[in-house]
Amino acid sequence: MRNISSSVRRIIPASHEKCKRYFPNPEKFFSPLLIALRRSFSRCDDFVCQWLRVGSVTVPLCRLEGLSSGSDVADLVVRPLAGLSPVCVEELYSLLLSGAVWCSGLEKRSTTEELTEDLLQGRCVLLFPCSALSYDTRSGDKRSIDEPTLERSLLGPRDSFTEVYRSNSALLRRHLRTSSLKLRELSVGTRNRTKIGIAYLADKNCAAYAQELYNTLSSASIASVTSIGDIEALLAPCPRGAFPQIHATERPDRMARGLLEGRVGILIDGIPLGLLTPCTLPELLRVAEDRSQHAVTASVLLLLRWAALLLSLLLPGLYLAVALYHQEMLPFELLQSIITAKQQVPFTTAAEILGMLGAFALLQEAGYRLPEGAGSSVSIIGSLIVGQSAVDARVVSPIAVIVVALAGIAGFTLPDRTLDAAVRLWRFIFVWCALCLGLYGLMAGFLLLLWRLCGMENRGVAYLYPLCDGKRRYRSTFLRLPLRKAK
Repeated sequence: MRNISSSVRRIIPASHEKCKRYFPNPEKFFSPLLIALRRSFSRCDDFVCQWLRVGSVTVPLCRLEGLSSGSDVADLVVRPLAGLSPVCVEELYSLLLSGAVWCSGLEKRSTTEELTEDLLQGRCVLLFPCSALSYDTRSGDKRSIDEPTLERSLLGPRDSFTEVYRSNSALLRRHLRTSSLKLRELSVGTRNRTKIGIAYLADKNCAAYAQELYNTLSSASIASVTSIGDIEALLAPCPRGAFPQIHATERPDRMARGLLEGRVGILIDGIPLGLLTPCTLPELLRVAEDRSQHAVTASVLLLLRWAALLLSLLLPGLYLAVALYHQEMLPFELLQSIITAKQQVPFTTAAEILGMLGAFALLQEAGYRLPEGAGSSVSIIGSLIVGQSAVDARVVSPIAVIVVALAGIAGFTLPDRTLDAAVRLWRFIFVWCALCLGLYGLMAGFLLLLWRLCGMENRGVAYLYPLCDGKRRYRSTFLRLPLRKAK
């Protein structure tokens, strides 16, 4: 008791005028938690401290305006308190613990850190001299569940994740209505405590992997989690790799399918995406509609995406290598057409390809960053007017425009945008390899990429699985097998 009284003397101001800043009647009510909260949220105009008269007792109710719902606070907390008539603080405290206020989510708190996190989560807290009670009155202001924009749904569900964590977990529960779906939650960040949920199916033998992810995230030293790149930097086995190592999806059905396949999902509060790990390259080339189509149709489309991946990677470098070093590989008519088109172009073939690749990358970024209407206009202007004007002005040859456009269109068929960004980067590398050594340099660069991808591994799962597991499961990689044969 002496230690408590001495700490109280250090917290309470010396003069009576300063005491009035913290509570209206310091002779009858004193709470070190209230003083700590006021100091923590000093100069915060959205911090509201409302004094409530309950019978013969006066207690403070604190909340953050905007994060908590004012109507819920009034209906679920203030109105039930008005019907009570306690004679002392202890009686009011016991009545509230026994359920006198019917607001859900009652939590007992005793530290300033817990109260601060509750207020930032949108809860309201009722302070007492030695402890506090926290009620769930979070605001319902949020974005409605819309159709996915990055992964458009043709034959499947049309709901997508939002920025609210609890809404995302509910969406996942609707797609997986089973008690084996486990969801472990934690807060990550030393300055901004962001709620993260780790979802997995207990009957898929991935509990140990989920526990490893939980330990990694809980021990992470990071100020705040504001994007999926923060989580990928913590969990990716090769942080410097260009290819995506965590699969991000905005579709709950895609995430549910990943959990059924034995993967682990991650939901982040404030980010409208779900993450799946471990991630493999064959999985990035699949779309959710593959299971909604006939096996033959889905297999043809999957093979088309693999061909588009190779075409987008190798076509500019292949054209440059053949045009500079191996002209004998081209038919005579095609070679004559290329030479005729190049006669009035002042730049070399390498400068044409590199310049067109750079211009195409600029157009892609402009289309992504601008609003939807303006982005489509920029793409049309860049592809039609600028490209045709460059050909007519003899700045570039028509064959260079065709090669770069085919590579870019093939990249658009890739389902994942982060995979497309990695392909664009390696496309420049292959062009430089072909410029230096021709086809030998192109093959050396391609083998270097294969060596890099084969060496990537995430928690024991190879990045090219099942291509490199040695069990001849190639058909499941390039084809969508019928459901009776799929395992």
